[in-house]
Amino acid sequence: MGNRKILLGHLALLGVQMLYAGNYSIAKNVMPDYIEPLGIVFLRVSFGMVMFWLFQLLFIKKSEKTVIQKADFPRLIACALFGIAINQMTFFIGLNWTSPINASIIMLTTPIIVFIGAVLFLKERFINLNILGILIGCLGASILIGYGNQINFNPQGLKGDLLILTNATFFSIYLLISQSLFKKYNAFVVLKWVFTFGFLLCLPFTYPVFAKANLAAIPFSIWLDVAYILVGATFLTYLFNAFALVNLPAKTVGAYIYLQPILATGIALLLGKDELTIIKIITGSLIFLGVFLASKKHKGEI
Repeated sequence: MGNRKILLGHLALLGVQMLYAGNYSIAKNVMPDYIEPLGIVFLRVSFGMVMFWLFQLLFIKKSEKTVIQKADFPRLIACALFGIAINQMTFFIGLNWTSPINASIIMLTTPIIVFIGAVLFLKERFINLNILGILIGCLGASILIGYGNQINFNPQGLKGDLLILTNATFFSIYLLISQSLFKKYNAFVVLKWVFTFGFLLCLPFTYPVFAKANLAAIPFSIWLDVAYILVGATFLTYLFNAFALVNLPAKTVGAYIYLQPILATGIALLLGKDELTIIKIITGSLIFLGVFLASKKHKGEI
């Protein structure tokens, strides 16, 4: 049974990365022609909040792990701010302005940012190779964000890349501050409250944009794309990640993000949403190398 759950955990993580990879290109079908980026955020956060409330009510039995202590609500609100509100708004606006391949490569900086935060705030040890990895990864991201956009004279693409980098930074903060909550409480209860507070934080910025969308004019094919974003890239990704975290080490869960650029690039190329250039190959390789070196452990560490 143990090996079966481990195998299912790996399959769940593969599913997560495939769903996220597809989201880069599929979201571009929806925005901005049918629904503006902030309108998609409203749909995504609303759907996630409702689904996690329903999921807890239907499937999670009451226990001490389902009752959030008052002292932990400020941390939950911070998780909602960094992991839902700022994270989602910067991602979809940034993706609207940049390309799927650029966005997926820049997201590889997340493990590097998490490492920096863990050293500074969680007092984790590091080795020289970790520092070298950070420098190489930052070099790759800087070249991708700056060089490519300057050659194309595309200031909007530059702003999009910077917003995706902002998204990766705030999502990294979310990972750092949410760790203790997931260890203390049931994961679905935490996600329910994170999405609820995230919904409230996003509401003033996202609902007015969503209200302007002409929903009646959206064709059925685009509604299928919206369904993918909501069911696949929102609910199922969180559900599969939670299952994987129960059955696999957290470092294994994090390592699967390395698959995103490869899968996202393949999907974007197949759908004709982007093109592969030498700059993207070089910068992606630099970031891969940087993440690998930054994640190196001391001898004897698990």
